[in-house]
Amino acid sequence: MTPQLIAIDPGALSGLIAEVKALRDELRQARIQPAPKWITIKEYAAIIGKSESTVNRHIAQGKVLTHGDNARLVANPNA
Repeated sequence: MTPQLIAIDPGALSGLIAEVKALRDELRQARIQPAPKWITIKEYAAIIGKSESTVNRHIAQGKVLTHGDNARLVANPNA
């Protein structure tokens, strides 16, 4: 394969270099955190693509694992 040369505006190249450096810095500072074990009913509904009332019905039917007596937190399906 023959190398190709392309012409690029020096200002555009400087902008791209700065953007790559900024992205590299962000990646170096990023930390991976595990998903929380317990989430709200609203968050759970959004994850599974159902309404909160459907999730509450599933809780009442024992289909969804809850945390605590008032069942305000449910098991995160992504954890």
